[in-house]
Amino acid sequence: MQSEHQHLELEQLERAAAQQDLSDVEREHLRVCSTCHHEVQLLARLKNARPVSSVINGAMVVAKIKRRSALRYRCTVALAASLFLGMAIYLATILIIKVSTDTEQLQIAESLHWLRAQQLETGSWDVEQWGGKKRFEVGISALALMSMMSDDDKTLLPNINKGVTYLLNVQNEDGSFGEPFLGDLYNISLATLALRQASKLGIMIPEHTLEKACGKLETYRLKNGAFGYHQEARAERNLSAWAQLALSEKPLSKSILIQIPEESASTTFKELTFETKGHPLSAMQIFLEGSGETETMIKAWKRELLSKQIAQGDLAGTWPMDDQWSRVGGRIFTTGMAVLSIKSINKVY
Repeated sequence: MQSEHQHLELEQLERAAAQQDLSDVEREHLRVCSTCHHEVQLLARLKNARPVSSVINGAMVVAKIKRRSALRYRCTVALAASLFLGMAIYLATILIIKVSTDTEQLQIAESLHWLRAQQLETGSWDVEQWGGKKRFEVGISALALMSMMSDDDKTLLPNINKGVTYLLNVQNEDGSFGEPFLGDLYNISLATLALRQASKLGIMIPEHTLEKACGKLETYRLKNGAFGYHQEARAERNLSAWAQLALSEKPLSKSILIQIPEESASTTFKELTFETKGHPLSAMQIFLEGSGETETMIKAWKRELLSKQIAQGDLAGTWPMDDQWSRVGGRIFTTGMAVLSIKSINKVY
């Protein structure tokens, strides 16, 4: 049924004024629409008006109705154009987001392809070959393993299983992993976290394995709740965050982080500009602690990180070694850490 705001056309009004046959819809509209009803009365009066006034009045009424119809036509066209423009903008935005997402997925896939190609038959990664320190091989291998587990690519499952087997094989009776040294808490934390995540994927991890690992981690906890290289050492920010994440898969309490001296903390997001080096480092910071920045800032940071990925050559898919941590972890670390930070951001935003 025509609504009160969808007025009858001139031809319909003239038939109504002449009392010719009208449809049920037209009669109902005249009953509820005061504007059309009034115009029918004006047209009906013209039949009994004097010739001159009839012409004048008729012309005025017809002009009024036509102006109304023209205005309605212009409004309809404007509304249609507005809807079309809005839909075009919406579709263009969706297309941009899809292209951006597809490009990001391709970059992540290339990174994981490179990491898979570097995995040894033992399930570990040769950290020293790629610029890292041999003593951190357990922890960096666990990091590369976690970057694979963060993706839905089922073809990575054989590599994931090999990595898990490697970590299980290098665990010691006291719950630690690999050779003991000052700083081995990194290896213990990362290996424990990787095995915990593997368990969530349905991979069988012996219960005593995680129990022993968590028990060993607790021996590094300081009186203030943070963690250090040993019980008499000062608290270390990143070390504490990794250890706590391994124990509970939850970030370290901000109240504890505040107590840790700033000189032991790594670069924070606010201190990092897009022109400076250190993207893999801040990638670790965001993965471990998150950020108080806005969604817009975080997404801009992610785009900048993605732009730093090497696109060509034998190192395609990796991230450059351009911060203090890459001197320890090497290219396996920078690449695995970048993938993990991007994935963690996508979970939130």
